[in-house]
Amino acid sequence: MKFVITTEHVFSWPVKMKVPDPKRAGAKIEQKFEGKFRYLPRSELSELTEQYKTLADPAERAAHEHDIIRRVLLGWNEEVETDDGDAVPFSTEALEQALEMEWFRAGVYRAYAEATSQDGARKGN
Repeated sequence: MKFVITTEHVFSWPVKMKVPDPKRAGAKIEQKFEGKFRYLPRSELSELTEQYKTLADPAERAAHEHDIIRRVLLGWNEEVETDDGDAVPFSTEALEQALEMEWFRAGVYRAYAEATSQDGARKGN
């Protein structure tokens, strides 16, 4: 396949996370979904990082702490659901709710890093 330079590169990647098991003390279960991501060019990523570093107010820092996820995660598949088993469509509100969970944030950051690093692409081979 030829190398293609695009203005916006969108791709799907599995997001896996370890979640405390509500039924077994001290145990974790793996949960997963397929995320739809947008590749963030290096210049944009650097700009976001630098903007975050300039924020002195703790409340403002907290509000912008996960702007990278907000910029790169464009959606998810039907594997994201409620306690009742109903699918949760991707929306700003649903994303903000998910961002409250440490394991969600860690899973998304890890998936994006695996997808965009050359080492991550080779792990399965």
